[in-house]
Amino acid sequence: MSTGRVRRTLIAYDIPHDRRRTRIAKALSQYGDRIQYSVFVVDILPASLVRLMVELKGLIDTTEDSILF
Repeated sequence: MSTGRVRRTLIAYDIPHDRRRTRIAKALSQYGDRIQYSVFVVDILPASLVRLMVELKGLIDTTEDSILF
């Protein structure tokens, strides 16, 4: 599989704090489509997915929040 191809990625999150949850949703809406309240699907290049992961990691509290890719 070529590393330069767009891949469909499902992203689900569980974030108890309203402000952080809103920030995550806004960030993800720039990359893909919401399919449920806390679930997005994005079509993204692998390099862009790494950038998205870094961006989201900066927005969450790792002791309380969970994001699954």
